Amino acid sequence: MVSTLLLFVNRLPEEAREEECDKDMRKLVYLLGLLFFMACGEDAKEGIIPEPDVPYDYSEFGGYHVKDTVGYDMATLEFYSSNDTAWIYAIKGQKVWFGMFNDNTKEQITEWKASSSEESDYTSSFLGNPFKVGDKYVCFMKIAPELYKPFLLKEESAISLKEREASWGSENFFSVREFGENILVYHPHFYGNLLYSSEGVEVINSVAFQDDPESDNEYLSGFKNDKVWFGIYENGELREEYTGENVYDRNIKINKGYGEYEEYFVKALSFGYSSGLLKTEWGYVFYPTIKDSESGGYIHDMFFCNGGKMFPVFVGTYYLDIRNWYDGSVLMGNKVVFSPEGKRLIEFENNDLGDDRMLSVFCKEPSSYTHIIRLMHARMWADYTVVTIDKYDLESKNSLWSVNVDALGECAVNSKFVAKVLGKDKNIWTMEVSVISFEGQEKISNFKLNTDTGEIIYL
Repeated sequence: MVSTLLLFVNRLPEEAREEECDKDMRKLVYLLGLLFFMACGEDAKEGIIPEPDVPYDYSEFGGYHVKDTVGYDMATLEFYSSNDTAWIYAIKGQKVWFGMFNDNTKEQITEWKASSSEESDYTSSFLGNPFKVGDKYVCFMKIAPELYKPFLLKEESAISLKEREASWGSENFFSVREFGENILVYHPHFYGNLLYSSEGVEVINSVAFQDDPESDNEYLSGFKNDKVWFGIYENGELREEYTGENVYDRNIKINKGYGEYEEYFVKALSFGYSSGLLKTEWGYVFYPTIKDSESGGYIHDMFFCNGGKMFPVFVGTYYLDIRNWYDGSVLMGNKVVFSPEGKRLIEFENNDLGDDRMLSVFCKEPSSYTHIIRLMHARMWADYTVVTIDKYDLESKNSLWSVNVDALGECAVNSKFVAKVLGKDKNIWTMEVSVISFEGQEKISNFKLNTDTGEIIYL
């Protein structure tokens, strides 16, 4: 660079070298000199070795590589790890924050943050491993003694759900399940269970839940827009649902007898020991417990769920015996017959459906609203017995006709007796009766029975 500058100066006209350079020439020389010094400066920089970057110290985050380390209230940090996944909870920017990390590499997988700062006042503690529901998670935070706050973690948002109560030691009984597109936050020992949409919006409140041990069905009940709601799910997918037409008054009076009443708020419509569900040929009869007591579960109403509609029937009792009856009807308490729409068809005096002190009735099948066909044998104080069939009138409590199944002959009284109605053609029934002795020997009789006359035709 210097030699180039000297060469340029030597090539100037001789007159210019001998005389003082004019003003413009001095400017040119000054500019060339400035370029020279700039070039020398760049050459000097190329010789400097840069210092290496100092790695960020993640020790305050437990060694986990939090992507954005700014804005955390470090006093709120909580950690939880399970298998290969770690979770961090904190308040960040005055909002609840959750982070999920790979517990092996310590790298952050994803994070969720509440949309508002209203939750940041809680002195919370992380309850444990979050529940995974589809591509979402539900986390529980303990925000006060026996008070818990669930959060729905979806995409990048931590959606605050309704607070839940649970006594000390029972917080581990919380569960979260997916039902169709909805999410059930459930505790088996406390009221207030809720069914949420995938966006965290309350859909059904005061939810009660029961599995069907004999099928893949699951039953849910609750209140939807202040109306009674009942849903039938199969493998988590909604198959049927019924909603009452009118708002249900949850403030009721329970008749305790002797002119005394108890005012009570219906917290849930539960599936209890003495209540539950009757499957019919046209739908269901749902008869929930609304209050447990020493006398059993109090049942305030039955709900006939038929054709997408729900028909309520007041019962007001601590025990309810209902069964499928004649021509699609339902018999309640052995004395009231209801239509599939919940209308009273007939009522007679309470009775035991023809149970006999001397005879054991092993089959009762209605042939009309007020008549049953009974199959009986002697009780255990006899040595041998025969199988007898009769037609019993529930109103008069009298037998209208009686006949023995002669094809079975005498049977040991400790045998197992089973009767099946294989088909019905008006008043002609096709039946099968089997008798299995204690030693395992079996006798079977198939016959047609005229339910009007008692005539038997053996097949």
